[in-house]
Order: sequence, then C-alpha cells, then structure tokens
Amino acid sequence: MPAGLTHRVLVLVSLLGFLWTVPELVSVRPASPTMEAQMFSLALKKGPTARQLQQKEHALSVVRKVAESRWSNHDVEVIPFGSSVTGLGEGSSDVDVVLFFPNGGPPPLEALRGLKQKLERQPDTKVLQSLLREKMKIPLLRLLIQGVQCDLTCQNVLPVFNTVLLRGYGSLCPKLNVLAIVIKRWAKKCRIGEVQNGFISSYTWTLMMIYYLQVCHGLPSLHVLSPHQALHRTPKNKTFAFGFLSTENRQKVRTPLNDLLRGFYEFYSEHFDWEYEVVSVRLGRRLSCKDSEFRLLPRKHLKAPRKKPKGPGIPLKTEGYPNILKVEDPIEISRNLNFALIPRTCDKIRSSIAAAFKSFQGPEEALLGDLTGLKRLKGTSERPQIRRFLRHRLPPGRSATAIVKNATDGGAVGCLECFRWMPNLDALEQHFLVTNHSGILEKVSGI
Repeated sequence: MPAGLTHRVLVLVSLLGFLWTVPELVSVRPASPTMEAQMFSLALKKGPTARQLQQKEHALSVVRKVAESRWSNHDVEVIPFGSSVTGLGEGSSDVDVVLFFPNGGPPPLEALRGLKQKLERQPDTKVLQSLLREKMKIPLLRLLIQGVQCDLTCQNVLPVFNTVLLRGYGSLCPKLNVLAIVIKRWAKKCRIGEVQNGFISSYTWTLMMIYYLQVCHGLPSLHVLSPHQALHRTPKNKTFAFGFLSTENRQKVRTPLNDLLRGFYEFYSEHFDWEYEVVSVRLGRRLSCKDSEFRLLPRKHLKAPRKKPKGPGIPLKTEGYPNILKVEDPIEISRNLNFALIPRTCDKIRSSIAAAFKSFQGPEEALLGDLTGLKRLKGTSERPQIRRFLRHRLPPGRSATAIVKNATDGGAVGCLECFRWMPNLDALEQHFLVTNHSGILEKVSGI
C-alpha cells in the first residue's frame, strides 16, 4: 500500500474519534404529532441505543485484543466501518471490521487464518462463516460475539473512506440520519435493497438521498469543498477520489422531514433523467453520463448488446438499456454501483419509487404503516401469503405446507424471512432487532 494512502487511512481513523456515537437527532426533533414526528420516532426506535453501541464496542475490543496478541510483532489497527459507524443505519446492523497493518504485515489470508484459530478459543465467540479460500478476492471471517455479528476482513481499507464520507454528510445535515433509516427500511420492505437479488445496496440508497439533498436543497459536496482534489490511480486501472473535507459545520436544511421524504420520491419519479443522469455525490450537481467527468465510469449498461442478423445483408440491430440507473461511487470513481442491475430490476426500483410518491396523496397514517413495515398492507389475503411462502427459498428440510400448518398452532404474527410465529407485535419487533429480519405475516381466515 502506498505510504501516502497509509497515512491518509490513519488520519481518517483519528478524525472518527472514538467511532461509536448515537446519531444526533435532537436538533431535528419536530414538536407536533405529524408524519415528521413519526419519522423521527421511527429513527429513534430503530437507531442504535447506548446498549447496542456498548455491545458493538465489546465485540470490537475482543477482536482488537486477539489481533494484538496474535500479531504482536506488527503494528496493527482494528477499524470498524459501515452503517454501525456512520450513524445512518439501524441499531441492529452488523459490525464491519478491517484488520489493518499500516507498516506491512502478513498476507490477508494468513492474517485471518491466524486470527480464526485464536478467536475460536474465546468465550462467547463463534465463527459463523470462514471464507478463507485462496481465490477469494476479499477473504472474510464472519463472527458472532455475544450476539453481535462481525464481518472481519484484512487490508480492505477503502470502505473506511466511504464511512468517513457518509459520517461527514450525517454531521453536515443531521436530518440525513432520519431520512437514511426511513429510506433503507422502505427499500428493504419493498425488496429492492439487496445486491444479491439484482438490486442496489443500502449504501447506494444513501448516496441517492445525499445526491437529492445536494441538487434540490443545496447540500454541498464535501469533495468540492476540499482543497485536495487530485485523483489516485492504481496499476489495476482503478481510480479513487480520496480528497474530501471532513467537517463538523451544520448545514441548515429547513424543509420538514416529511417534505424531504416526499421530495426524494418526487425527484426520482418525476425529474431525474434515468437515461443520461449520473448520481454523483462527489460532484453534487446534475451532469450527463457523457460528460468528461465520467470518462472513467464503467459503461457496462450504456452499451447496447449486439443481436444476430436475421438474414444476409440485414445489418445488426441493437437494443440498448437507456434507463438503467447510474450511480458513481464517490471514492472509487471508476466503479458504477449499478453493476447488479438488469432492466427488470431497475424497472421495479422505478415503479416502487413512483408508487411511494403516489402514496403521499393518501392518508399519512397509511403511508407511515408502509414505511415502518409494522402494519398489514392493503389487499393482503390468504392466497398472496401462500404464494410468498412458495416463492421464498425455504430453510433446509421445511416445506411450505408444514409452515402454513404451523401458523394454526403458532402466534398471531410471523416473520416473512424465517417463518417464525410470535404471540404479538412486540415479540416480533424483538425478533427483528436480534435477527435484522423484516416483513410481517398475519393470520387471516382459512390459514
């Protein structure tokens, strides 16, 4: 790793302070019992509590103690990153951790294998998954430490830059902490927030919210504010923009939270140019994908796939994907975060956004029920629920018939992801908190 980059990582870690903080929501607390107030309550309810932060700090201390003991002959840093650090995620989110050797150390695979042996001997620590094969691009250890799931990698420091950047925007505009939780919860409920299913990540949804605040409400770009805007290129044809300003100054966005949420859906439903526009938090302004600023952005979905000619002398026809969402990673600017999208999944994202915007024309109470995921959706009935069972990838050894039958003997509400039934919503909420699951099944007549 270049010396300049190593220094930059250590500087960023020092800027993070002690890392674990409860997001600042007091400054945006509304006084009236409106939708805005309920959004704030949702963020408080789902955001990290002091107890959850203590548990995560304990898990981090366990990893740090083992790492310093195992690799005592090297300088080693144990750095958390991701939504648990940015303050833009729910309290039940996992802890992402990177093992960093600033002055050089063992190869990542060797480092994690050495830690695995010692971690397995720690009390209340379990290795859930060990992805330490030779051909793994990023070797990973998935741990469970006193109920806290930790994903541990080595020398994978780029997400630390993304974390500091998002934390900077959360500090710049405290309302972002509330909006990010609401938007990501909505995306998860609509099943459009997972890359492995062909959609976009919660990180990308957060970038889309920041971009909307930039172009519609004047939130500045921390990259543009920085005096250091030089790009860093690697021998592997990757380009990074590490220069951004870390600031504690508040940006006053006076628009109420409910209007910001409505504006988010309206912007991407009515005004965003899905054919040419690029979501670029780095630039913070609206530009076409053909602009020279995006000369390094992969054009994977901008090129038209070639088709075979129908006959001799008939030219090849092309069919482009003009409306695929394009999102630039603000740090690794040679990376397009639309890599998992196909036309079908992108269309679902657009239709979900349009439906959410349309729902603002109805009663606030109905909309809030959809956002929290704690109220039954309109039109749910016996058959759609059974079809959901059949579409879902069932746990090993379990059939849809058996699960539906268990609903008769179980509680009043169930988890859509694991099909466990609970006696009431409070118990189900506690289940969601522990497992990070979402989606509610309710008993209806005939089940």
